[in-house]
Amino acid sequence: MAKTKPGGPSEGSRRAAHRRAVGPPPTAMFSPTDAAHTPAIGSLEYVALDDIVLADNPRRDIDQDDIDDLARMLLTHGQTKPCGGRRTDDGKVRIYAGQQRKLAADRTRELVKQDAEWRGSKPISGIWVLLRDDLRSEVEWRRYQAQENAGIPLSFRDEQDMFAYFWEAAAGLPEDQRLQQTRLDCGFSAATAQNHRRQLVLPQAIRHRVARRPKGDQISIGVANQLADIYNASPPLAGTVADWITTPARNSQAATDIQAAVLAALRTSEDAYAVALHHGTSIDAAQALRDTVPELQDDKTIARAAGILGCGGGEVPARLVALTHKAQQCSAQIAITEAVQDRAITTRCAWVHRSDIDREPMVLLIDPVFMIDLVMDAIRGAKAPTDAPAPTEPPAKPQADPSPSNPRTDADSTGDLDPSSADRRPSRSAVARNLGLGQDITAGLLTLSADQADGLRIVVCRLLASQYGDALAFGAAWTSRDRQQRTKQMAPYTPMDIDVIVALEVERALADADPLRGIAQLATRIAASVFLDPEGAITDGPLDAERVTPKTHEVAATTDRALWDLMRPMLSPAVVAMHRDTYAEPTAETPVPPLA
Repeated sequence: MAKTKPGGPSEGSRRAAHRRAVGPPPTAMFSPTDAAHTPAIGSLEYVALDDIVLADNPRRDIDQDDIDDLARMLLTHGQTKPCGGRRTDDGKVRIYAGQQRKLAADRTRELVKQDAEWRGSKPISGIWVLLRDDLRSEVEWRRYQAQENAGIPLSFRDEQDMFAYFWEAAAGLPEDQRLQQTRLDCGFSAATAQNHRRQLVLPQAIRHRVARRPKGDQISIGVANQLADIYNASPPLAGTVADWITTPARNSQAATDIQAAVLAALRTSEDAYAVALHHGTSIDAAQALRDTVPELQDDKTIARAAGILGCGGGEVPARLVALTHKAQQCSAQIAITEAVQDRAITTRCAWVHRSDIDREPMVLLIDPVFMIDLVMDAIRGAKAPTDAPAPTEPPAKPQADPSPSNPRTDADSTGDLDPSSADRRPSRSAVARNLGLGQDITAGLLTLSADQADGLRIVVCRLLASQYGDALAFGAAWTSRDRQQRTKQMAPYTPMDIDVIVALEVERALADADPLRGIAQLATRIAASVFLDPEGAITDGPLDAERVTPKTHEVAATTDRALWDLMRPMLSPAVVAMHRDTYAEPTAETPVPPLA
């Protein structure tokens, strides 16, 4: 007896409802439950290769090496499994299942001529085909193909084409039932079917770059799902992000933080229209209009703009010029409020991304006509300079009452100002600008330009030199004769002045062709101060070992074991032995000699 939940349908009724939803099962080659009712399955015939044509097959990515291997197997063992097809009106046989066997049979003709191992052998002239007269419709044959391909790993692109066909074949069913029917026809898992469904909206050029293990400019499945969501809002924006993903590293960055990837892609492209609507900020209306005008290209967009401007389509350019001039004259500013953000999202004029990271959601305006509307609202709310009252003398600034009864003075003197006071609260617009700066930094770090890398090198080198100048000079002076000098003829070498050594080391670091190696030039000289043999750095000058020792100890304490990881590959065995105990370098155990 079927188990039921109180007030709910039985398991049997749910299964029956599902069967009604997805439709009748496909025609079976063999009945899995009743052999007596198995229908006739056609005839098995040997068909010449010249009489065979291949039907469309979702399996397109075929490795030629696999075909060669299968051809050798056919020559050695013969055909062990028939192909599946039907005879057409012109007398030919169309193969639906067995595409690779047909290609391998064709390949044997070349193998017996080119491969010394098979030279002199007789090529295959025909293959066995099970002619299925019971399969009538194209969809039935496609299901037959899908079952044949279920045991062969398909490329992701082949999976996409198979899913797209069966999805189209199931048109007319409700969305969830259509997905279920397509999943069953393809033999895919629920997760795989969901991924293909989401990615169907993407252009084929982007979809065919999707791979399970991305290489080159390929896109991972997770990133493709994100691109599909972006495409639903703005196809040009999705295309811009897809064009930006040119390496596995960028794909990984997009998978980690799609918001930062979108911003980085927009920095490198002018194709997509997108304006960040950061809450609490303002946008110059005149400049926003100048950026919007080039986006009014197609007739539909121009017609929408004409509707907002209250003019004909041909008058739009002149109206926008006049509107830009008016916005500039009255210094109109578009205030980005929650109402503006909500309005852009509700009207589907913006793409919004809410990250798991603790930061403000990003709202990107993707509709230029919406921006024109915002500009007009800003102009209405702004006062033209001619309407402004004549300037008057500014009022005298009130002086704070120094008496103890003044709460402001009391709070300042004690430092115990009420935190809820309005003039102690951070400005919401300033907070929004700061958060926006953080988002811009995150996006900018995804791809560093050559100028940024060089700027990073300058910042790091100068900070290291200013913080650890003595340790830098100490390490460089005693490891390089170029940083030493003689005070008298035949006298021992002594270090140059500290400032001179630091300047020369920074100059060398900045001159290196590789910014990262330039930073390493400076860092390793500072690290060298820790690993020097103090017996070789004895002098009475400012770089005396005893005087600089506190600074080198600070370097060692700050960097911890990272200092050892940096320097260990460069150290000689003697220097390693000096510092092995300090950094707990593991040593091989000395074997105990056997007793005599």
